[in-house]
Amino acid sequence: PHLLILDEPTNHLDIESQEALEDELTTKATATLLVTHDRSLIRAVGTRFWVIDKGHLTEVDSPEPFIARMLQASIAS
Repeated sequence: PHLLILDEPTNHLDIESQEALEDELTTKATATLLVTHDRSLIRAVGTRFWVIDKGHLTEVDSPEPFIARMLQASIAS
């Protein structure tokens, strides 16, 4: 395929399968639109990032500030 659209692809995978998916996504020349909460996967395979927050779509250089903010919010609640 020329484009993969993946929605939470690691939700039900064991570690070996997660690693195989990560390897596939980083070694193939296939464009991928990935929706996930898996921070490890985001860091490993992401090259461009968009954050949807409060109904607004924003392109960001790195997902780290958003991840840190969400982690702080979950700790506070």
